[in-house]
Amino acid sequence: MSTREREIAKLVEQYKLLEDTAKQFDRQLIILENIRSELTAAIEAIKGLKDQEGTFEALIPIGGGIYIPSTLEKPNRAIVNLGAGVYLEESIEEALEYLSEKRLEVEGQIRKINIYLQRIVEEMNRIVATLSKLSKEV
Repeated sequence: MSTREREIAKLVEQYKLLEDTAKQFDRQLIILENIRSELTAAIEAIKGLKDQEGTFEALIPIGGGIYIPSTLEKPNRAIVNLGAGVYLEESIEEALEYLSEKRLEVEGQIRKINIYLQRIVEEMNRIVATLSKLSKEV
């Protein structure tokens, strides 16, 4: 195998590794974007409940696409899942603050991954240009 052939093989291998890494980052982005959407929906739901006066009708999801109609009062507390089976009762304002902070963290992770993806794409483009140049020299 000539030096040029080895260089081409090395570049192709690097390209494949970068492509696999980009796909992993894409999957992580999808997960993080779903989490961000879920957090945003929770924030909006709590804000909507916070503005309710007196009692109001609501549907309580119990799973499997089943909802139980219920009458609720304006909530003043929320149970927050901190992770690892730890739950904390907090005021509605504290729960909103917690959700907003979590959303900011997720958005920061999304920004970082997008930066990494941009660098990967730039490197992949550089490899394609080098491969194109090498193939023309043959």
